[in-house]
Formats: sequence, C-alpha cells, structure tokens
Amino acid sequence: MTTDIRPPGTWRPDWDFLGWILMMMVLFVVILTIPDWNFGAWFLWVLIAVFGVYFAAAAIYSMARGRYVEVARAVEIAAGSDADQVVTIGDDDGLLAVTAALASPSSRVLHLTPDVVNSFWSGRRREVDPTTRLAAVQANLETAGVADRVGVQAQNPTELNLADASVPAVIGYRMLGGSTPRKQRDAMLAELLRITEPGGHLALIINQNSSFTGGWGWRRAVEHAGFTNATISAEGFNRSAGLKVISATR
Repeated sequence: MTTDIRPPGTWRPDWDFLGWILMMMVLFVVILTIPDWNFGAWFLWVLIAVFGVYFAAAAIYSMARGRYVEVARAVEIAAGSDADQVVTIGDDDGLLAVTAALASPSSRVLHLTPDVVNSFWSGRRREVDPTTRLAAVQANLETAGVADRVGVQAQNPTELNLADASVPAVIGYRMLGGSTPRKQRDAMLAELLRITEPGGHLALIINQNSSFTGGWGWRRAVEHAGFTNATISAEGFNRSAGLKVISATR
C-alpha cells in the first residue's frame, strides 16, 4: 500500500493544527514590537522566524497531506493485509476506517467514534453528541464504496463495549494529546490493551508537538500500559514535526 494516497471522501480539516499557525503569527507580532533593533535583537528575530516558519509549515503539511501519509502507515503497520478484523477509533470522519477497508478488502472493520473527547490545548474532557459525526462517517464510507464492510458505533474510549482479547488490530487517530490528564490516558490505554488479542497490533497516530516528552514519553506510556516493543516513526516532514505513529504489540 502506498503512503501518499488521500482516500475518497470529504475530510474536514484537523483544525487543532491551526493553533500552531496562529501561535507562530502571534510570536512574530511580539518580536516585531521589539524597539531596540541592535544586532542581538535582529539575530533573535531571525532565529525565532526560522523556527516559526518551520513549525507553521509543519502544521500546514499535517493538515494538507501529512495526516493521510501517517494514517496509511498506521493501517499498514497494524493491520497489514492479513488481519481479519480491524477496530479504528477516532474523531476523524472515518478516515481510518476507509483507509483500512480499502487496504484490506477481506478485513471486517469496526469504526468507533468517541462520545467523549479531550480538548487539544487544555485536555478538558467533555461529552459530545456523536450524531453529526456518525453521519459524516457513514457518508464517507458510502463515497469510498466500503459501507457494507464497515460497522460504525459511538463509544467512550475508556469504556469500550468489546470483548476481552478479541481484536487483532487496533488503530487510533489523535486520541491522546500532551494535555490529556494522565488518569484518562492510562484508562484509555488499558482499554486498548484489554480488547487487543495476544500477539495483536496497536497503532496510535499522535501529534508529536503536543507533548514536551516527545517520542520517549509516548513509548513509555504505551509500554507502561502493558504493550511491548513500542516504537515511534514517521515519514517525510513528519519525522521532525507533526504527526507520528506509535506502534506496539500485545
């Protein structure tokens, strides 16, 4: 499976990345207000401008293309072509489910839309009405021609209505943020461990920039939950900023 395919469907932008762009713009404005433009100030401005442009570009890339690259990679890592069942979880309008169904036509896919979400910036937990989201997922499944092979449900990621050790491949899209409270993060990872069958695979797509602990911290959290062989990887621009895939086995 190639990693640069944008599957058919109507995919709303991942607006969380817009926050990084706005933050860089504010930073530019602040720097431009420095009254004393001596050499040190100019050097500082140039340095911050370089970093600002870089991270803004990473955010735009993640919104426009990078997420499709990493979604395809996550599906390939966790499900491959031989998984008979795949569970995808995320508020992504069904992007994971469509990609998994197209990549593995023989797989049964169950897509779970969270009815509880965490704010990207504050980590605040809130319940949402999944009706609109479920309708968007269903519309994209029909557009991609895979609606007959994908089930769709709304569930709480920390209380999944699935049997123990019943799923060979679990894939999540941006379910964890750097501001997600540790208690909620651990509860969700424990649920993912519970439903994954022995030898099964987990792939989580995360925003690397959302945590100061970086890849080391994410790997540690996943392995602390009980998964093994956790690794973190990305392709292209995502290697140094933006989205990455954490993969592990049960």
